Amino acid sequence: MRPTITILIILITQTKFLFGQQSFDNGLLLLEQKIYSSQSDTMRNHCCFQKFDLYVVNKNYSADAFKEAKRIDYLLLPDSISQSRFLWNAAIISQLNEDKVSALYYLSQYKVVSKDTSIQTYLLATIINNGFDSIGVSNAVLKLTTYNKNFDSLLCMN
Repeated sequence: MRPTITILIILITQTKFLFGQQSFDNGLLLLEQKIYSSQSDTMRNHCCFQKFDLYVVNKNYSADAFKEAKRIDYLLLPDSISQSRFLWNAAIISQLNEDKVSALYYLSQYKVVSKDTSIQTYLLATIINNGFDSIGVSNAVLKLTTYNKNFDSLLCMN
C-alpha cells in the first residue's frame, strides 16, 4: 500500500510540474486566439500588449517577444503608465535582440511619454548608443556625470 501511495504522489507532483511548464505556451496560444477573434483594433492591441507582458513576466526576451513588441501600437494603450512600461521593456528587448534602430525609437518615445530623466534612462541610452552613435554616448555620459563623476569612465566605450 505504501509504495502505491508514494508512486501516486510522485505522479501528481510531476503532472503539476509539467502543467506549469506548459502554462506559458498555453497562455500565449489563448491570447493569440483572442487577437485573431477580436473585432476592434483597440482590443487586438490590448491582447498583443498582454501577450508581450507575458513574455516579460516569464523573462523571455527572445526574438518572438521582439516580434510581439512590433505588433503593438503604444498610442492605443489605455494610459501613460502602460505606455511607459511598454516602451521601456520594448527598448530593452530591442537592444537584447540587437536592433539598435528600434531600441533608439522605443527609448526616444519613452522619454517623450514619461519625461523620465533618471540615471537608468541615461544608462540605457549609453548602452543602446554604444557602437552606433558616439555623440549620443557622449551626451548620455555628460548627463550621467552631473549625478556622479564616476560615470565619466563610460566615455571609454567611444
